[in-house]
Amino acid sequence: MTSENEFKISLDTDKVIGSEPFARDFLAAWLSHPIEALRPERFDRGEPVRKLIAEATFDQLVAEWCKWALMFTRRAKPRVVVSFRWRHEKGLDPKPYPWGLTAWIAKSAGSATARTFFDFLVEKFEPAFASLTTQADSRAKHFTKWPHYVDGRHVGTAEAFKGHHVLDTLPGIYWVTFFGPPAIRRIGEERLLSIPVGTTKRLGSGLTLTAFEDVAEIGTEKGAETESVLRTHLGEEHFFDLKSWTPPTRS
Repeated sequence: MTSENEFKISLDTDKVIGSEPFARDFLAAWLSHPIEALRPERFDRGEPVRKLIAEATFDQLVAEWCKWALMFTRRAKPRVVVSFRWRHEKGLDPKPYPWGLTAWIAKSAGSATARTFFDFLVEKFEPAFASLTTQADSRAKHFTKWPHYVDGRHVGTAEAFKGHHVLDTLPGIYWVTFFGPPAIRRIGEERLLSIPVGTTKRLGSGLTLTAFEDVAEIGTEKGAETESVLRTHLGEEHFFDLKSWTPPTRS
């Protein structure tokens, strides 16, 4: 079960991550990551995650990756869960960057380890957009509930995360936010490099914006004020705002 205090990484990409060359490169780098606490122990097609990586050959793991979008976990402390998102065909998915992942890292891992994992994933997946925050902050910015109707009859409550993928808007500003080339083109590199608060640095083919150094500010009034200043500077029109989201009309 996900803890509200856990670090959460999300990223959207259009990179072909289901290919064998990508799988071999990424998995080899991840399984030998210099920080042992970030190496996964188990994998599966979903929960419960039961298969031990130690009992599979590398070729078997690559073959599984190329068949399915897998989930990986580390049960030893600090807990790490990574759920990958891709399919062989995009189909009718409207998202321009439909593939990616969501990762949860126990708070006990520390902010430096979470940041290291974020940078590693960004460099490998080359996303259009990525974020690093906490589960609680992500829920506050994207999770909502609304009345659900069928044939005009109220049948219950619907709930979902909204605005957390790149569509007409970018998901938002977080403790750490990565802007890939598509996101930079929307906002403008000059704006990203001239932010009034926080810091911006180059990472791979994009720019990483760190809103504040102290992770204790995530989800606080002070942190929200800093993020608001950044959104205003970069252009509010580029970012999702849950307060402005309209639930489906009654039908």
